[in-house]
Amino acid sequence: MVPACATFYDAVVNGVLTHSGHPALVRHVSNAVVKVDRLGPRIVKEHRGSPRHIDLAVAAVAAYARATYHAAAPPPREPRILGLMRHLAAEAEARRTAQLAAPGEPVCGLHFRTPVTSIGICGLRAGHTGEHEER
Repeated sequence: MVPACATFYDAVVNGVLTHSGHPALVRHVSNAVVKVDRLGPRIVKEHRGSPRHIDLAVAAVAAYARATYHAAAPPPREPRILGLMRHLAAEAEARRTAQLAAPGEPVCGLHFRTPVTSIGICGLRAGHTGEHEER
């Protein structure tokens, strides 16, 4: 919490961070006391049993710390399995495209049943090795 409090304080003092003036946040920040010990400065209640809440102040400090962390972090890498799946799908599409008959080239012409229509005609090159599906 000490580094987060320091970052929050610097942002407020330098005018990087402002807020809308919401009364609850103003009250909770006003209730917070800065405690400096061997760990460094951080916000706390004025005493352990104090009825004055600082929850929104603590939440604001934590939220600002996470936001600045994520803004500075590089974007996450794509999981390896997704990259592999994309690569395999692109290879399969390239193989399918390579088997399509060019205009004027002989086609398989096989009639087959499809789930969408009752009959399909294969438009792949004659002698292809792929499965038959509607084209």
